[in-house]
Amino acid sequence: MKRIIDKNWNLKFINRDKLFLLSSQIISALIGILFGKLIAIYFLPREFGEYNILLATYTFFFSLFISPLLQYLKTITNTKLLKDNFRIYLKLTSLLNLASVCFLTIALWFNDKLNTEIFFLTILVFPANFLYNLLLDYFNVKGDLRQFSKLGMFFNILTLLFLIIAIFFFKIYIDSVILLWFVQILSYIVVVVFFIKKYQIFKLSKSSIAFKVYLKKYLVYSWPLMILAFWNWINSYFDRYLIEYFLSLKEVGLYNANVSLGSKVFLMLNPFFLAILTPIVFNQEATFYEKKQKIKKYAKTYFFIGLILLFSLYLGYDFLGSILLSKNYSEGFHIIFWSALGYFLITFAYLFEVIFYFQKRTKVILMANLVSAIIGVILNIILIPKLGLNGAFFGLVISGVVRLLVIWLNYNKINHIQDISNL
Repeated sequence: MKRIIDKNWNLKFINRDKLFLLSSQIISALIGILFGKLIAIYFLPREFGEYNILLATYTFFFSLFISPLLQYLKTITNTKLLKDNFRIYLKLTSLLNLASVCFLTIALWFNDKLNTEIFFLTILVFPANFLYNLLLDYFNVKGDLRQFSKLGMFFNILTLLFLIIAIFFFKIYIDSVILLWFVQILSYIVVVVFFIKKYQIFKLSKSSIAFKVYLKKYLVYSWPLMILAFWNWINSYFDRYLIEYFLSLKEVGLYNANVSLGSKVFLMLNPFFLAILTPIVFNQEATFYEKKQKIKKYAKTYFFIGLILLFSLYLGYDFLGSILLSKNYSEGFHIIFWSALGYFLITFAYLFEVIFYFQKRTKVILMANLVSAIIGVILNIILIPKLGLNGAFFGLVISGVVRLLVIWLNYNKINHIQDISNL
């Protein structure tokens, strides 16, 4: 297949850019591992468990209100629609961030987890995280792999640096959960300050479209994505609540620390492939056949790399856990391999999902998340009381298989239809 270069998008898929992206992902992975090691040494499983319950609650509202907006902005980044109507998107962004803060505040208050520090941090975390992801998507869609890589790597470096400062200078004075929240938010804010000037879409001139008219159109687009976000959150985070309910916060911390370590391999590897595929798939001039061939090529590579990594983790998860975590989390070292397997299945499906986002066929992704989430929740409810944390990762792996199967079957079906229409 010939190399796809869209001059309007300035896409230059040269090996040097890919090497830079891969290097940044490796560095970010190493930083993430060191971050987890510091957490394992200086934070007890119960403290980390409490932090992750709060994080899961926050992520729910971010996924529900903010993620659909980010996905929509991603689809119009290379059109005049965004720049000519920037004031409308600014109003919409402010409205959704405000709604997110309000709903999270109510949820935390209802569960007796709200205090003054958490309240002020929730006000900051939504806009800060939104701007960070907005910049990531902007560089990704524009095909600017270097800026995309620098942004992610700089964020990870800052997070590690701020965690080290927090541990050695502030941990004895500030609650551990508050401290971890503050580290994340400060990292978002600093990295946005450094990179926001590269976002070349600011235009505050009056829009020709009334806000109410556009809001209705946006809700039509975003409603399926909001449902999708809900079920995707169920797939990713609901098991933490079930572990807390059936077991304890300590088990939440054990589970999350080992799952984070096991999943990190593929959560760091996958963005490299997606960063290359996204501008190709979202290229309006590339044919569907060209996009399909590229997805097939990178999916094969990802699959074989995944098998090698999984085999290595199966042989050495105890050794890896003892080095990268601590004895406080040793009860869950076996989870490292199983979580890696689960996230390999999940991230492998991401490579095929890109085409559905481009074609705005989000119902397929919604169906995959819906079916796998329901199966995962049922399995967790049945297995966690009987098998403990083992039941949680069994649910993760099986639901991952189901999700990949649904995506794969629909992907092949759409390919067949598209190939016929192009004849």
